[in-house]
Amino acid sequence: MAHDPGSWLLFIHPPLAVIGYILTFTLLFAFVRYRKDGKYGSIVSRVGSAAWAFNFLGLVTGMIWAQSAWGRPFAFDPKETLTLLLFLSVGLNMYLFYRSADRKVLIINALISCILIILTVVIPLLLKSLHGYL
Repeated sequence: MAHDPGSWLLFIHPPLAVIGYILTFTLLFAFVRYRKDGKYGSIVSRVGSAAWAFNFLGLVTGMIWAQSAWGRPFAFDPKETLTLLLFLSVGLNMYLFYRSADRKVLIINALISCILIILTVVIPLLLKSLHGYL
């Protein structure tokens, strides 16, 4: 039986992605609590940076595993595409936060990120996908 060199990533990639999802939801709640006077600002900064980093690591480890498993790092699979949009959305959240955007804009964009997470989890059930659960 041949050993797949990327199979160990199956134990790393999903937990990184799930931690990124959890931190993204936490970021939404941090933005809801955030005030311009600086209260909770350091928490938002830390949670947002961690959410961005874990979403990035989940995306990159998924790409490395996909290269090993399917021979290509990105297949424009619905789940992969939504994950890329999620990563960009969390990055936009942090950019807007550091640019001192209006709190409502931060909350709306964080809400969009959370909707992307829900779609990322549900889409393999609805469409044919490399990440199909069924």
